[in-house]
Amino acid sequence: MLAAAAFAGWRLGLLPLHPAWLRLADRACLVRAERARRELDWRPAHSAVDVATELAAGLREHTSGGSPPLNPGPLRFRPGRPTHQDQRPDHRLG
Repeated sequence: MLAAAAFAGWRLGLLPLHPAWLRLADRACLVRAERARRELDWRPAHSAVDVATELAAGLREHTSGGSPPLNPGPLRFRPGRPTHQDQRPDHRLG
């Protein structure tokens, strides 16, 4: 249901990302840090909630950074228009 809504939203220009990115994010692995904590006495500098909150705020405010990947410059495409990605709803990753 969510995949169909995401595909429809993308085709209508309401969502900027192809729905395959949602499938990719859903399959991303999570890292367990117990060993780093135990053997290296490592502690994360930021909580996952803080990072997610900051990421959402940056996306909402269209914030960029000083490095080229984070500061893309002028918009080079028309938002809401599909580019070269496969547009078939049954397209599988890998």
